[in-house]
Amino acid sequence: MRVRFKGFQLNKPEIARMAVGPEVHRVCRQVGQSGKRFAERIAPRSAETKDKDHEHYADQFVLIDVLVTDIGDPPMARRGVHLANLSPKAKLIEVGATHRAGDGEARGFLVLHRTAEHLGSFDGRRHPRSIARRAARRRRSR
Repeated sequence: MRVRFKGFQLNKPEIARMAVGPEVHRVCRQVGQSGKRFAERIAPRSAETKDKDHEHYADQFVLIDVLVTDIGDPPMARRGVHLANLSPKAKLIEVGATHRAGDGEARGFLVLHRTAEHLGSFDGRRHPRSIARRAARRRRSR
């Protein structure tokens, strides 16, 4: 018995409509909320102060809804969510300069990097920064 396959025609207008639809937005927000909870859990906290306006780094994570328009050929818009920290010291905490290692090199807490690993955005076990961090942890524990 011979079977003849018809050519597959991708329905680009329907894919484009779905990519900016409410279902994709809802899923993006759910994943973003999961990442936000994880980031808040692992983020460093500053010393307690009597200042009422003082906020911890961990308390300033926010989800920002975005519409990405530069993906694909031709470009097709899609919904997304960015996880960001609005703390004035966010860059210092992430990449270093406030948390110093014993060898004098500035090392950050990499909260957002570790959150991306947690969410599975890339295989964190094989990422060079993760490999170096695990090796340094092993050296320190000896």
